[in-house]
Amino acid sequence: MVAKSYYTSDKSLVRIGKEFTVKPSTVYNWVQRYKVEFSREKSIQQEMTTFRSVINT
Repeated sequence: MVAKSYYTSDKSLVRIGKEFTVKPSTVYNWVQRYKVEFSREKSIQQEMTTFRSVINT
């Protein structure tokens, strides 16, 4: 859940760590471990954020 939460949001490692009460380094390790599985979701999230900001300008 930690890695998925990071890849499907725009939150930082520190903020995710606080939500799950773990150290940012632990979040980083989980993110690296599940990078292949969830990295595609992050790119989709980033594209949606970019698209929204373009529409609002």
